[in-house]
Amino acid sequence: EPPETEPPALDDQAAAAAKRVADDERNATLVAGALAVASGLSTLYFDASVWGTPGDYLAAFLWGAAVSEGLKLIKSLADGVTGAA
Repeated sequence: EPPETEPPALDDQAAAAAKRVADDERNATLVAGALAVASGLSTLYFDASVWGTPGDYLAAFLWGAAVSEGLKLIKSLADGVTGAA
């Protein structure tokens, strides 16, 4: 008779779920950062004949913040639709 195997402990399942969430958050942050940098450079830097005024830096900061928050919103909406936590 084969040995009985016990289901994984709840602590193990919780640790695995926490790792998946942390990995998802890290990946979302990396994607948001890459998109913010790429789109910001394309829109704010490459098209500008002169760069470096305080207004340029403020625009770049706000651009990055808006892209990051927009992607977080999209992720939370997608999680709501798919039922992911």
